[in-house]
Amino acid sequence: MKRVLKCVVASLLVLSAVIVFDVGIVQSLVDTRCVIEDGVVGCDYWIKKVDNRPVDRVQHGFIISKVPLALVRPGNHVLQLSEEVYGKNDAQVIELEVSLESRCRYRLSQEDGKPILIKDES
Repeated sequence: MKRVLKCVVASLLVLSAVIVFDVGIVQSLVDTRCVIEDGVVGCDYWIKKVDNRPVDRVQHGFIISKVPLALVRPGNHVLQLSEEVYGKNDAQVIELEVSLESRCRYRLSQEDGKPILIKDES
């Protein structure tokens, strides 16, 4: 009986650890990267590359999909953006120079048709 109880407790501990890791609680405690929301309503731009390297994105569980949350290390960077408009196949790449603070949240937006980065103050 004690052995079964130990197995059940061990299984619950492992399951709890997987859930905590999957939700991203552990990652948010140790990660100093910034989060940039792209592809949001009102802005047609997506981050394609950061400093000519593929962009890291938040992953939803075990499924790798295009989540509109890019993870970027703090500092000065050049974001390569692509405008994605329905029915428009020839998306041009636009470069945006940014300076990011550690563990801050930003949102990609548009002003006069051009992309801008806004720091989320909330």
